[in-house]
Amino acid sequence: MAIRYLILMLTTRCNLACRYCYHGDQAGEDMSPETLRRALARAAGPGPLHVQLTGGEPTLRPDLMALAAEEAGRLPRPVSLAAQTNGTLLTPEIVALCRKERIEIGVSLDGPLAVNESVRGGSSALLAGLRLLEAQAVGFNVTTVVSRANAESLADLPLVLAGFTQARGFGLDLLIRKGRNCIEPVRAGDLAPQIRKLESRLRQINQRRARPLAWRELESLRKSAAGRKGVFCHACRGESLAVRPDGQVYPCGQTAGSPEFLLKTEVTAGPLTELRLSGPHCRDCPLKGRCPGECPSRLYYNRGAEARLICELYRALAEAMKPEEAEGWRPGA
Repeated sequence: MAIRYLILMLTTRCNLACRYCYHGDQAGEDMSPETLRRALARAAGPGPLHVQLTGGEPTLRPDLMALAAEEAGRLPRPVSLAAQTNGTLLTPEIVALCRKERIEIGVSLDGPLAVNESVRGGSSALLAGLRLLEAQAVGFNVTTVVSRANAESLADLPLVLAGFTQARGFGLDLLIRKGRNCIEPVRAGDLAPQIRKLESRLRQINQRRARPLAWRELESLRKSAAGRKGVFCHACRGESLAVRPDGQVYPCGQTAGSPEFLLKTEVTAGPLTELRLSGPHCRDCPLKGRCPGECPSRLYYNRGAEARLICELYRALAEAMKPEEAEGWRPGA
């Protein structure tokens, strides 16, 4: 099967020590140019390809970011590139590189700066990085890991982004029980009220913006409501690969480093293609048949009530949707 999503973990080094880091404490190692070229060669197939540059912190190796863009441009297929960064090491040169090579920027931000500081650190440097993106008119999206530490401040996330014209939107990643584990997931029942507050705040902010902020999970639910439901991610189809600096290959970035997911052949099918959000709790769910689904690796690492936090999120969002979007399956309709 053709690879459509390639994750290049350019380094395991990072300048921060996030309390929930999925990769935990590990020795610093950078990807060699040869490993990078071999990884891209594995993805030389038909159809479009997306290349995600991650780490550790990928901006520690801007030379590898530039090399990845150069080598990807030689592939005989359409390629898009993106980098997921903590934003604290962005420089005018790195931002200019991303603009020149059309590398999309994803920034990790876990809420208002004080909250982000307590969970991740480096908030002042992150703010400076966002201002650099703004100054060079480089659009960016935000990824927020939702935990007990920041759940009550989720509604303030649009306020943080409101003043940045280059902010495109945000997505919420529910905490995965992997890695450092120095932080707790949201308690069942505590997430829904915060999701409703966030949706209300986002609506208010977007009324004042020329370019509305998109909310990834809300857009996914709208597509599902309209009958355009697809698989959750490329890993669900065995169409993704994550390559570590040492050349080891895994189905996705979140499974990287877990021995049970190490791929020893070119075949990417495995546990992630079999995991789906399903069970007795789905039978009477008002979103049945319209649920966008859940990250398979999150289902693997999380158990019990934690695995069903995504249900709480989607149901709360569905309650806030416009009647014409819900098409009769909205809770309470």
